[in-house]
Amino acid sequence: MNPLSNEETYINQQNNPIEDWNGIYKKVRGNPPWESGQEEEILVSLVASFQTKKVVILDIGCGQGTDLIYLTEKGFKTIGLDISSYAIKKAMVRGEEKNLKLNLFQGDVLNLPFSNYSFDFINDRGCFHHIKKEERINYCQEIVRVLKNRGKLLLRVFSENYYKSGGSGQLLSKKDIKKVFQNFFELGEITDYRGKGNKWSVEMSWCFMRKRI
Repeated sequence: MNPLSNEETYINQQNNPIEDWNGIYKKVRGNPPWESGQEEEILVSLVASFQTKKVVILDIGCGQGTDLIYLTEKGFKTIGLDISSYAIKKAMVRGEEKNLKLNLFQGDVLNLPFSNYSFDFINDRGCFHHIKKEERINYCQEIVRVLKNRGKLLLRVFSENYYKSGGSGQLLSKKDIKKVFQNFFELGEITDYRGKGNKWSVEMSWCFMRKRI
């Protein structure tokens, strides 16, 4: 059985990312199936290791703001970016419900609207695996551009083992991740884990990496 809803299958056929992602958020009743509403332990443990709150964080593909809200509540200076204006609006409402004024931008990760060397840490929870293969280097170049020297990226993507769940989408092996990122970053261990939405869970991989100088 395919755990993906019709809505997410539609994402994989997108031609105009802005229109298509807005279409998804318009179509979905309540939370989209990938939205767990809960930050993952991977992020929690990583943030706990930071030595200071003076860390400027960009959350790319922030969606409805789950990770962004968590990071903001922890006292970090945060910015969330998503290609969907509907996702941004939903994140804003969720922030207001918690008395938080979130810094949100509608924009494209392939053309980030930020200056060079703006961020200490970038969080990618499920954005990169929606980037077309021919645009993956462009993604890395933009991430590296806006990261400060020795800045860090937390990457979480669909694992190649995702097919074992009957799912579909852009799947990445550890070899794929190394091939794309190793020229731009010093990679930590690439680790498999079980990512959870509100309707299903899927095999994913995560990697914490540091920008090369």
